[in-house]
Amino acid sequence: MEFATRPAQVEAMIGRMRAAGLPFAWFTADEEFGQNPGLREYLETEGISYVMAVPKNTRFTDAAGREVIFGHLPPRLAPNAWQRRACGIGTKGFRACDWALIASADPEHQYMIRRSLDDGELACYHCWNPRHEGFGELVRVAGTRWPVEECFGAGKNEAGLDHYQVRLYHAWYRHITLSMLALAFLAAVRRTLKRGATACGQLPAPDDANDCETGQAAQPTARRPLIPLSVAEIRRLLGLPRHDDRALSHGLRWSAWRCAHQANARRHHFRRRLRLQVMQI
Repeated sequence: MEFATRPAQVEAMIGRMRAAGLPFAWFTADEEFGQNPGLREYLETEGISYVMAVPKNTRFTDAAGREVIFGHLPPRLAPNAWQRRACGIGTKGFRACDWALIASADPEHQYMIRRSLDDGELACYHCWNPRHEGFGELVRVAGTRWPVEECFGAGKNEAGLDHYQVRLYHAWYRHITLSMLALAFLAAVRRTLKRGATACGQLPAPDDANDCETGQAAQPTARRPLIPLSVAEIRRLLGLPRHDDRALSHGLRWSAWRCAHQANARRHHFRRRLRLQVMQI
């Protein structure tokens, strides 16, 4: 196998996908690929729309013919140039940010800025949009990177995706394939549980924290809402001992206690974000 840069590997992967007839509408990536002119030219030649992150010092020509730098642009934008939109759902709820879309001299090329609600951190995107999709679609595509990164993180934490020593290609390929299969199994179980029943019906009622820590029986408490079981929680439940009733019961109650407290934390986060948005309005 010959050496190839990461953008060149991406081009080869896209070529194989298109040859296999796999349909997809967009390409999105981080700054490493967004600032690569060769990859952008390849995607445009192939007719593949993209939304890619670029550095804040990126220069472009706006619709008025002026050369501007991304990092210098936000303070000059009018307040009504920003729109608050959610680009997906994370562990703490909707990922809402302020977004601004800037037209360029070429109507097929657009530039987008994302501003965090918490700390005002900026992220910049270069969009090639020959189909002239709406603002909301561009935001949605930019947000699809988070689920992919979370999937890699879950694969490493729960399925040992990165727990291998590179010796031979075939050994690496088998390990990666089995890890991906294990993660797909956990994801399928989670999806089935979300469709079939609520988490409250799958786990015993959570006891008080002190009882979970000591393993002692507690008086029955009012059932509290639980978050849906995550991939990590399902993997922990599958690892509980099946032939030790006490250990199994203790593990189930620990899981219910975690899910209840995570649900409570999520409610508090929603309320905090709502107060923040109302104050900004």
